[in-house]
Amino acid sequence: MPKTTPKTPDELRAEAERLDAQAGALRQQLQEQAQEAAERRRVAQLAWDERFAAGYSRAAIEADVDQARAALDEALAANPLVGALADYLVAIRRRSHAVLEQMSVLNRLGRPSGPPNAGPTELAPLEEYVIRAAERMASDRVAAELAELHAGREAAGAAAAEVTQ
Repeated sequence: MPKTTPKTPDELRAEAERLDAQAGALRQQLQEQAQEAAERRRVAQLAWDERFAAGYSRAAIEADVDQARAALDEALAANPLVGALADYLVAIRRRSHAVLEQMSVLNRLGRPSGPPNAGPTELAPLEEYVIRAAERMASDRVAAELAELHAGREAAGAAAAEVTQ
């Protein structure tokens, strides 16, 4: 192992200054590299922005949205539930217009028209219609089953009564 001689304070100061200068040069080099990388990034992003701006067409985007909306409307129109909801909405709006027109006619003729009671003209949330329809259908089916059950009981009783007579 080589023997090292202790350094004097002046030698240590000189060594520290030399290392500090090296570190400063390295920091400067790193800072320049970072600035160059940032500039390359800025230039590349600016080029991307230029390409995007050149290829952007609001009319094309709106046409895509319109086409998608038309496809959605077509698919919904083919759905029997949506068609039934549209028919229902047409019927309640016709009712409203007819009631209001009847009131106007009666008013123009000088006859009493009563309070307007045209009912709603908008659809409630879809769940309300689906759940109510399911409840009506279930109630009707259960009522029919119960009626059949009771009719069977009555028929059995009637048949037994006839046999004993």
